[in-house]
Amino acid sequence: HVLCYLDFPYGILYAKPIYGLYKNNFKHEEINMKLSTVTWDIAFREKKRKKNFTIINTGFLAWAADPFVYNYKGNTYLFAEYWEYKRNKGSIAVCKLDESHKKWTVIIREPHHLSYPQIFTIGENIYMCPEAYESNSIYLYKATVFPDQWEKQSPLIENIHAVDTTFFSYDQEIYCFTYDLDHNSLLFLKLNPKSMKLSFSSNNPINTDIGSARMAGNILHRNQKYLRVSQDCNNIYGKALVFHQFQIKWPHYQEKFIKKITTDNIPVNSRKKYYGIHTYNETSHYEVVDLKYNHFNLLELYYRIKRKILKLI
Repeated sequence: HVLCYLDFPYGILYAKPIYGLYKNNFKHEEINMKLSTVTWDIAFREKKRKKNFTIINTGFLAWAADPFVYNYKGNTYLFAEYWEYKRNKGSIAVCKLDESHKKWTVIIREPHHLSYPQIFTIGENIYMCPEAYESNSIYLYKATVFPDQWEKQSPLIENIHAVDTTFFSYDQEIYCFTYDLDHNSLLFLKLNPKSMKLSFSSNNPINTDIGSARMAGNILHRNQKYLRVSQDCNNIYGKALVFHQFQIKWPHYQEKFIKKITTDNIPVNSRKKYYGIHTYNETSHYEVVDLKYNHFNLLELYYRIKRKILKLI
């Protein structure tokens, strides 16, 4: 019967005294440092206006990161990792990017963590490739009723701890980059759209620099140039965005550095102290980013305490 006292909302009563203890003995800044956890916000703006980015509210139950935007039948949809405090892992959620942009709908949950919902098309079909490294595979979902109904496909690759897999078209071929967590390196692959089989470049790995290897969004195509967006993970995860221009002549790949962007370059309508950014995506009308900060959430503390107690029972 002990477990019933840990259920929400009753269990939140155990988190409140802990918060009260800290509140009575520490300053606000010290409370944030001792009880807060890493949290992400998603922000967007219209590209033509170039005003401040606007934060999209995710409410009290979760935070969102890894934003991807996709235009469909006159609407722009925002897909993201939706980290639910109760599950302590990410799912995939979507909202319509318009004046309301407030209602998130979780569309894919798995027993394992999901994030980085990269969207791409092959012919008339829309696919999503989420980060699912805990499944030890790279696999796709195919949209059956866009944007909220998806059918899981057979794995493209198994026995790999890959994250932030990003598909793209180049000279009428389909390629992808993926980051190998076991070897901290960027891999380059080619997709056969008929057999849906991936082949590895003989020149892998193509990047082993922790400051620029891991992907951070879709490939950008501007003025007949292709840009790869990556993360600078030196010292801290998701510190900055790095842009490289690249060329492909399979199986060869070449890139050159263009620029780096930090949170100092992102004007945002918030007083939060952001110190990280690890995704950038865009459509012709919008651009979106995610921003990292530390935040105290009583519900998150409650579930953190509950998990620790359950390990002891």
